[in-house]
Amino acid sequence: MVHATGRVTLRRTAAIAAVVFTLGLLAGACGTSETDTGQGGDGGTAESTPSTLEPDSGTPQSGGKLAYALVAETSGWDPTSGQWAASGHQVATAIYDRLGAWDANYKVQPFLASTIEHNADFTEWTLGVRPDVTFHNGDPVTAEAIKANLDAYKNGALTGKALAPIEEINADDPTQVVITMNRPFSTYPLQLTSQIGVVAWPGMYDREANPDATRNPVGSGPFTFESWEQNNKLNVVKNDNYWRDGLPYLDEIEFSIVTDNQSRQAALKTGSVDMAEFFDIDSITEFRNNTSDQDFRILADPNGEADEALIMLNTETPPLDNVDARRALAMGTNKQELLAIVGEELEPANGPFMPGSPWYAEGTGNPEYNPEEAQKLVQKVKDEGDGTFEFTLTGVPVVETQRMVQALQQQWEPLGITVKLEDTEQTTLINRAVTNQYQAMTWRQFGSTHPDGEYVWTTCENINPEGLSLNFARNCNETLDDALNAARATDDPELQKAQYKIFQEELGKDVPYLWLYETQAAVIASTKVKDITKSTLPSGDPQLSMVSVVHPVAQIWIAS
Repeated sequence: MVHATGRVTLRRTAAIAAVVFTLGLLAGACGTSETDTGQGGDGGTAESTPSTLEPDSGTPQSGGKLAYALVAETSGWDPTSGQWAASGHQVATAIYDRLGAWDANYKVQPFLASTIEHNADFTEWTLGVRPDVTFHNGDPVTAEAIKANLDAYKNGALTGKALAPIEEINADDPTQVVITMNRPFSTYPLQLTSQIGVVAWPGMYDREANPDATRNPVGSGPFTFESWEQNNKLNVVKNDNYWRDGLPYLDEIEFSIVTDNQSRQAALKTGSVDMAEFFDIDSITEFRNNTSDQDFRILADPNGEADEALIMLNTETPPLDNVDARRALAMGTNKQELLAIVGEELEPANGPFMPGSPWYAEGTGNPEYNPEEAQKLVQKVKDEGDGTFEFTLTGVPVVETQRMVQALQQQWEPLGITVKLEDTEQTTLINRAVTNQYQAMTWRQFGSTHPDGEYVWTTCENINPEGLSLNFARNCNETLDDALNAARATDDPELQKAQYKIFQEELGKDVPYLWLYETQAAVIASTKVKDITKSTLPSGDPQLSMVSVVHPVAQIWIAS
């Protein structure tokens, strides 16, 4: 889940999971894995640093209120139009259920759906309807209700293009929903774990009857919406009629918006909040080195596939519509110098996947640092254009982001590139990405649990010349598209891997992104908060504990 650098985003969990921060901005990133020792650097004062593992917590206790500090506000709670980064997805896990969820082995399993099945060539998918589930207002979750949600996504201005493979959605049988595709779509279940998999009360989509529905969400999730004071806090209370017996354990969750990293640190240390999101290395390092495992626990996505922090380039807007201009910027970016400013603990990024990823491919042609060659390309761009090389770089008003963009400006200026720096709030930044109102911006993306999660952000069909686009960089490459579609036609991992190598090679040629570094993100919680990463699926099998920093909340409890 795409995100905007400076807070994160967006591991989506998979894609739509964030019109994001990459975002997500547009949604999350990950830090140390659950198998990591969690030891910090030199000079820590704590006797024992906070653990990255949750021990056996014993028998859960019911009751209590959880105070949870989030990094960013969300535009609204209609899943067909809300621009959810990681913070938005976290709130959504309390209010809504998704049709599918990841298990601990990175396989998609049924969640709100009772079954997920396909035909031989992946052109038809059947979702079983789980019986005796109701929305918070008492209406049943039926096949028609699920179809209404899928139809709303299919027809949505923002989400429709992501569902282009869907030909027909049928709910004639009350026990199932049948989705017919116009092409093979082996990876369709991934979408059921994301924003597109959320099932809301269909009345939310009746704009005339419920014009304020986006501010008053109704789902079937473990908590019921109570109140929302935008840019301050959102409260949910226990759903006494939740379909998973005995859950949730908590009585209430208060999500507060604390955008400043130092303020979020202070709130957690003083006990004003019980847990908080962090997407900056300084905060994570502070808790690793200077707090105790008796007080706090640092938890991160076990996946190991972090979002890449990057500069996203608008390939439709001069001068960045010229691939030579984009290559000049890439060759003129000294990542090691940048990391000395933003965090020496971070690793440089060289493509959409980390070197440890099973999908990572060597030799994909991403331009390497070469200021002399960059300067030649800058002059070529000027000679072929109007004699200038100027653009605006937009970021969020966060200290870490400001330091980074200032460093980039200083690296590029000697090459003959003039860069104007501009700050805007995250929600505005995402809106501008979606509506093509930018030249270059700080971003976080490519942290999906599976590469198909990046399909909607990178393919030609997700560019809308007249309106909202999910391909924010607006880079169109038919070879790249063919590779991603070929990967959807099979469930053989080796065949998919070959296609994802082509995907990486084409990104290396087009340079729609300047890869900077692998992000780190974590949830840091008081040790009195239990079982944050010990959720189970309806089957009783272990659920993937986090995607980005987003995690289930139904089984969290607070020790008295």
